[in-house]
Amino acid sequence: HGSIMNGRNVKTKQSSSTRHPIISSSHSPLKMQPEKSSSNALRSAAKKYVVLMLMITRKTAAVIIESVFITGLLVIFSLASVLAAPFLLLRWYHVSHLVKFSTPEGSLSYYEYSILFIKIFLQMVCAGPLTILFFGRDPMSIVSMLQRTIRKIDSRVLRIRSPTHVVAGEKLITIPLRDGVETIATLYSPVEVLDATPYPRPVVLIRTPYGREDLKTWGTRFAERGYHLVCQDARGRFDSTGDFFPMQNEAADGADTIRWLEKQPWCNGNVGITGESYLGLAAWAAMRENVPALKAVVPIFAANDIHHVVFGRGTGETVHTELIFRWIYLVIHLMPRKPWGRLLSIPNFFLGTAKVLKDAYMHTPLDEVDTKFLCPDAGGPLSWLHDGFN
Repeated sequence: HGSIMNGRNVKTKQSSSTRHPIISSSHSPLKMQPEKSSSNALRSAAKKYVVLMLMITRKTAAVIIESVFITGLLVIFSLASVLAAPFLLLRWYHVSHLVKFSTPEGSLSYYEYSILFIKIFLQMVCAGPLTILFFGRDPMSIVSMLQRTIRKIDSRVLRIRSPTHVVAGEKLITIPLRDGVETIATLYSPVEVLDATPYPRPVVLIRTPYGREDLKTWGTRFAERGYHLVCQDARGRFDSTGDFFPMQNEAADGADTIRWLEKQPWCNGNVGITGESYLGLAAWAAMRENVPALKAVVPIFAANDIHHVVFGRGTGETVHTELIFRWIYLVIHLMPRKPWGRLLSIPNFFLGTAKVLKDAYMHTPLDEVDTKFLCPDAGGPLSWLHDGFN
């Protein structure tokens, strides 16, 4: 109806009526012959029927295309699930501890039991469709081949020696600090004798406020080359107790951790510490108390003077509020939210694209930005941020 209200369209409709095979330009429609009127009605009905059939055909085609598309997605997801099954089972390997299972054939370690379970499961599955999917090969061998290829690429890219050990898995350990705070860490070790205490070796320590679970690649990389690696949650972060205050306790906590590691039977008395960004700052801080067991410090992408990070050089000692706000939003608000929080943390930190960050930059007074924008669900104001404001 809207198009008929246009003057040009009205003229087009009028001119088209003059070319109608039944209605002439010199006669009124009221003077049409009866037989011609019935013929016109028949044609109109036929036209409506054709239009209706076209609509039904189009709808049917749309439903068919949509069904094919959904079916294709289901097939893709099904294949992905089948391919992921061996990798999910291999997750057992990474959580294997020195646990024993009694069997008629004797005592089996947790690792041996897991491998046996995986092999039996894959033998059952390979009797079906997976045999065709893997071209008749054992999926376990393909997984092993992929892992070996990844390790070789990793060694060449990083220019490090090839792996010489198998990783025994992950083991949770509790590390006490001098004030009674207990921190949680994950120990990655090379396999020596599965039913014995891990062999004394050098220990590499990484201390992080970002969550130790993100350091599994580091753990595997060091353990495969004969080191124990300990990934520790900083106090007040994730599973560790206490209150988190950025950098304030890293020197003392790092020293306490190194002293504790030195006393463990699986440590040969040599401890190194490494990490990037804040983890590198924690590595720098661990040197302050001159613990004899600390033999190597490798900070990566980390300033040795945090004052210039917070205030900058040649800026008249102006605090970098933008950097601080981004870091708070990243660490306190986004990172604990898995898995989407960690994915969003990358663009939000480096690009500052989040709306809450832009709102925080423009808000006054500054001592309200944490509770209103950056981390409203933190349970209250951030004491260390307000300490800085004061």
